[in-house]
Amino acid sequence: MTGPHAQPTPTDPESEAVRADPARPTGPAGAEAVRAGAARTPAADTITVVNPRRLLFRLGAVVVVVVVAVLGYVAIFARSDAMAARVGDCVSISGSGSDAHARRVACSDSTALYVVTATGRTPACDPSEVTYTGSLLDRTKLCLFYNLRVGECLTVTRGGDGESKDGCAPGRLKVVYVDASTADQTKCPAEADIARTDETRTRLVCFVTVH
Repeated sequence: MTGPHAQPTPTDPESEAVRADPARPTGPAGAEAVRAGAARTPAADTITVVNPRRLLFRLGAVVVVVVVAVLGYVAIFARSDAMAARVGDCVSISGSGSDAHARRVACSDSTALYVVTATGRTPACDPSEVTYTGSLLDRTKLCLFYNLRVGECLTVTRGGDGESKDGCAPGRLKVVYVDASTADQTKCPAEADIARTDETRTRLVCFVTVH
């Protein structure tokens, strides 16, 4: 028996029973569970290695797609850009005045009313020619004269704004003679009652008014 003033005797660590941790499984099954849990724990530092060849291939594919798209746009736009037109190319003009918009088209196109006779920043246009100037970013100026064939009819306006090829209804002008080597109005046939000449380019178009 231990007296009331006696000191407690320390327990030998080797002889003390180990208290079981309720959260930690014991026995063979517990050890197996611990190993399985460790296997499922991801590594703290995981490094993903990217194959440089695969990365370069992907970048190259993206670049090719972009280049093809740009070239396609440029090819389509360049075909219709009136400011890129050269002498002898034909254009159609929609709208009039400040709202006029020129588009380069084939000379055989039914809307190809004008042919380019001169182009540049400050070309010398004949007083009979229609002039067209690009946007603020491109101040290229085009000198234009009629691209017409015998039998076609034209709605004519002063200054050329809003002119167009139309059906041969009364009041319109029908082409009866075209000459790209002279501006001599005496070359027009007898039935012609109106002539348009381009003295600078030596061109002549003769019309008869449709009644």
